[in-house]
Amino acid sequence: MEVIVAIFEKYIDIDKETSEFNRYIRNLKIILALSEDDNKELESIFDLIFSSEHLSMTCDECSKQFEFNIALVNEIREDYLYTCQKCGFVERLGQYFVSDELLNHRRKIMIDNSDAKNWKLVK
Repeated sequence: MEVIVAIFEKYIDIDKETSEFNRYIRNLKIILALSEDDNKELESIFDLIFSSEHLSMTCDECSKQFEFNIALVNEIREDYLYTCQKCGFVERLGQYFVSDELLNHRRKIMIDNSDAKNWKLVK
């Protein structure tokens, strides 16, 4: 999965901060899910990420900033969906926002396979 995400982020040109933030959360969620014991240390790291003064997220529906209270952090920890406290809109954690123009701009790759042993990239 990490390879696919890395290719996507490079192709769509996701900024480094967004990429790192999403990777930290994905990794923590995987470790917490696979951990058989209550892992308070990892949970406190998760809480620490969401208590940062530098972290801000706004709702796509009402444009209000999220308050990272205990209920919201627990909701994010337990699932990839979380709810705006202001308007009730359900968001997805780790989603990337790109313009339609960027998504419609596709690169074409052409491969010359006329020589079965030596394929080559044409374009």
